[in-house]
Amino acid sequence: MIVKITYSSELEDVPKEVAKILLDLEKQIAVLSKSLGGKDLKEGTTDVKTAVSKLEHTLSSFEALEAKLKDCHAILNGFLGVKEQQETEQQEKTPAKEEQTKQTKKT
Repeated sequence: MIVKITYSSELEDVPKEVAKILLDLEKQIAVLSKSLGGKDLKEGTTDVKTAVSKLEHTLSSFEALEAKLKDCHAILNGFLGVKEQQETEQQEKTPAKEEQTKQTKKT
């Protein structure tokens, strides 16, 4: 059963936290890619029933990996959204401060 977990992190640490997850996923994908059994099936060192069983296990594992990849994608998209919103707010404040400074200098 797959469950979602959440925890808090500083905004600026989000990319690093996602990178940790992605590095782990890369390792898992590398292991899974070696366990497909294509070579054994081609060479006749495994039977079709075993190959089907391996593929079913691999498919199940890839579905779990896909869910984690989608989570990483959503987290990074959310991070970008927040950063863009912060930049927009900063740009909106900057002209107001400049105008305030001009007004203060005139008086």
